[in-house]
Amino acid sequence: MNASIVRKRQRGRRQLRATSWVAAAIGLSLALAGALAPAETASTAAPLGGAAGTDLRQLLNPSGITPIDPAEEMAAQQALGGRHYGALGLSSPVALSDAIQQGVAQAAQVGTSRRFARHWTLRGPTRYYANDPARSGDLTGLGFHNLAGRVTSIATTSRRPGLVWVGTAGGGVWRSNDAGHSWQPRFDRQGVMSIGGVAIDPRNAARVYVGTGEANTNADAYYGNGMYVTNDGGSSWRHVRLPGVLTVFHVEAVAPSAGFPRGRVFAATNRGLWLSTDHGRHYRDVTLPTNAAHNGVYRATPFGNFVTDVRVRPRHPREVVAVVGWRRGKGTEPNGRIDSVGNGFYRSTSSGRGGTFHYVPQDTVTGLGVPTNNASDTPSDDPIGRTSIAYSADGKYLWAVVQDAGNMRNEVLVGGPLPAKNSVLNGVYVSTTADPGSSWVPKANSQTLGSAPGSGLLVQQADLYGPGVQSWYDQWIAVDPKDDNRVLLGLEEVYEAVANQTAPGVRAQWRTVSRYWNGCALLSAVDCSTIPGPVYSGDTTHPDQHAAAFVTHQNGTTTFYSGSDGGVFSQDSHVTQLGYTGYDNDSWRWLNLGLATTQPYYAVEGSDGTIYAGLQDNGEVKIEPGSRRGDEIYGGDGFDTAVVPRNSNQVYEEYTYGVMSVSTDGGHNWTDITPGDASSTTSQFATPFLLDPRNPRHVVEVGRYIDEGTKGVATRNWSSTYDLGPSSVAGKPGVGGGGVNNIATAVTILGAKMYVPFCGLCDPISQGSGERKYFHVGLATNVKAGCSAAIGHKTCWHKTAHKGLPNRYIQGVAIDPRHPRTVYVALSGYLRRWVPNGNRSGPVYVSHDAGQHFRSISGNLPRVPGNALVVRNGRVFVGTDLGVYSARQKVAHPRHTHWTRVGKGLPNASVLDLRLNPQGSHLVVATHGRGVWTYNFGHKAKPPYRQRGLGAGPPEPTAPTTPARPTAPMRPTVPSVGADPALLAAGLALLVLAAALPTVARRRRWSPA
Repeated sequence: MNASIVRKRQRGRRQLRATSWVAAAIGLSLALAGALAPAETASTAAPLGGAAGTDLRQLLNPSGITPIDPAEEMAAQQALGGRHYGALGLSSPVALSDAIQQGVAQAAQVGTSRRFARHWTLRGPTRYYANDPARSGDLTGLGFHNLAGRVTSIATTSRRPGLVWVGTAGGGVWRSNDAGHSWQPRFDRQGVMSIGGVAIDPRNAARVYVGTGEANTNADAYYGNGMYVTNDGGSSWRHVRLPGVLTVFHVEAVAPSAGFPRGRVFAATNRGLWLSTDHGRHYRDVTLPTNAAHNGVYRATPFGNFVTDVRVRPRHPREVVAVVGWRRGKGTEPNGRIDSVGNGFYRSTSSGRGGTFHYVPQDTVTGLGVPTNNASDTPSDDPIGRTSIAYSADGKYLWAVVQDAGNMRNEVLVGGPLPAKNSVLNGVYVSTTADPGSSWVPKANSQTLGSAPGSGLLVQQADLYGPGVQSWYDQWIAVDPKDDNRVLLGLEEVYEAVANQTAPGVRAQWRTVSRYWNGCALLSAVDCSTIPGPVYSGDTTHPDQHAAAFVTHQNGTTTFYSGSDGGVFSQDSHVTQLGYTGYDNDSWRWLNLGLATTQPYYAVEGSDGTIYAGLQDNGEVKIEPGSRRGDEIYGGDGFDTAVVPRNSNQVYEEYTYGVMSVSTDGGHNWTDITPGDASSTTSQFATPFLLDPRNPRHVVEVGRYIDEGTKGVATRNWSSTYDLGPSSVAGKPGVGGGGVNNIATAVTILGAKMYVPFCGLCDPISQGSGERKYFHVGLATNVKAGCSAAIGHKTCWHKTAHKGLPNRYIQGVAIDPRHPRTVYVALSGYLRRWVPNGNRSGPVYVSHDAGQHFRSISGNLPRVPGNALVVRNGRVFVGTDLGVYSARQKVAHPRHTHWTRVGKGLPNASVLDLRLNPQGSHLVVATHGRGVWTYNFGHKAKPPYRQRGLGAGPPEPTAPTTPARPTAPMRPTVPSVGADPALLAAGLALLVLAAALPTVARRRRWSPA
């Protein structure tokens, strides 16, 4: 038998055995907890049926709502993050930053349209809730109150305790003067709005430094264009471009010291460490010695200089420590080059001047991550990946949270693969001498954090989703300046060290102070916040932690701020119910009112003005007519969405890879209608679907297969009308997964007529061994001369020649309602983001012969990604990474098409989606980081451009609904001991599962996918 097959089977059996051990441990815990649970909690639990026959996913999510599967969701996010930050995406950081800056300059030259000169209207959400049982239904048990989009950085100053600045993923920078109770955007007109780091000058609170480009290496992270500084509280900004700098992990502003009368500003970036000594007017690269010999800069790949943090040691202003932490470390690129040979710590004792940093080797006994001093229970020969550091206020201790680069890339040790693991966290360490090369004491790893009281990831660990599974994406470490022993850690949850913080030789004891969600055991059966006692009390904030800051007060207390995928939150230090002074899950303030920073992928408006939008990590939002308040009506990641004209209660939403649901009561109850052929290898992560504007009963979802439904919200069976087929590179070396399929990227419909652009090997990074030449695009349609297309029929379908169309990702497509043989496409950058293209072609092309030939009509548009298209009243509208533009459809010289900017007041955020409302009177845009906006044309569109309702025909059939989950009960005041059947059943089910898995391992020739 082939040795590789034997190893795979052995690995599979080890994975099953490991899962069975974890399941048994958790099952026993749940069973005991159920047997001794407070009676009031037991009475509110939803019953579990057939525990022995229930799989783990049903145990985690008995209500059947797919988006509450964090392991599956994170796997998808991680894969996309790898694509975005793969070798091709950063193959030339300098050229890429040049292209970004050129696009910003071009956009500034495009004037505002005189025809479309009205102001845009923000539809929000400016207030976003997920806890109203009258609106949010099943989601009230999550514990989320008011939410916002992803916060990437928080800056505070004790000189002005009420002043708070936050940087966001795509919504720019916001300021609060009242400790987060109200917010004002201060960055809407700058070139880019993706933020990595923010810092307030220690001596001048009106001076703020901002580093652009989100640095979380995730799929939807947008690149930046350098550093900015304001000297007047954000009224005006000065831009400083740093060549090749696309992301900023941290900005460190340092008070004046000897030799630096104007202080220092350090920027930790994807391209090294930069220093300014003149209040951010100029920066220079201090050139860390990151090559193998540590005597020069590593330049073989773009990943060898990812500086993920930098700190100046308190009371030792000449000592500066930086850490290089590319998440894959010594991973090998397709060309054989190693990603980063210099991951680790670097120190300067000369104030961080250029040329004064030295690599700090780890002591062979007390170093961080060495074999005798490794926090992780999973061995690794490359333990230092993304790393964040923090000093205690007196500079005595240095803390670090470390993602494991070796385990991140699934390294192989001693000739065999590692066992299944539920985290890529290496661990948390403290250096008791503040030496970055020695005296490191392991203080936590995924296992110890997984047992921290109050966690909301109790059961998920058995499904390979433990603390630190996303530590390449969300992590921070912070020490309360009032107390060296108040150490807080941000991963998916927030933890506080409550004992053994700096004691030598022992792990710290941790408590969860912001859990993943309130459903710590079974999402719809046990609401942790209702369990009496101090461990689980209180509602949580939002998972996936990215930022932290403290403000000290004269009364001796500290305000702690935390930023996550759901916004910003705070609490004051206090005596907790467990008797220590610190923080807990019971004392959070939700500070997101007015912080309009959600990240919709798609947005639609119903005939009555109701808005629906799919949001990154915040589900599906519903905004009532005339309101800016949003309510989460479906959880997880939200993507494409649609609403039936003249009936805004009938709405469709989508989760990852084509998982679709429909509601007929405005989002209270949902029914799954996913096509049977939708999957992670046949569909996009964000799968396009659309309602026919001529017939709302006609719904189409596109992946490899063109799936059509003809019963509207009652659709259960789909017709697979057309197969885009295998990719032209299927079978070539290194091609696997979804790379073997052609997969649709957009769709436009007009009755039976459709155009579907697609790509083959859409991701050469993870599906094609890095062979960029494998990537290719195409266009399929059933618009064909001499052939009459029909809904649900294969007649007329074919692939077009698409001559003249560049080989770039087609993000948007629009059919001309008056002339169906005319089709427009919007081209993104390669892999959807800012990547220079050799011919400098623009983002918009048109074909007048049903896709056989294309020509550019980009004219004076900025050469930036185009994302969405709309045709209205003889004009074409395009949404780009730098705004919305319009031009006439018919021009004498297409290459010289004149574009103008649409409307006034739209923030400079990337526009990902562009739609008309059914009447054609409003243009609706989804922006990455600034929510949903609409432009009012002042009148309806001409009839060809409007959507048709159901008319006077028979009523739309009503889909069966899934009953809403019981809402969370009031917390009992006098607990009594009884039995909780849900916890008990869950525990027994996991024990049964644990017992069955070894038998499966023995009987099946099982190997991992």
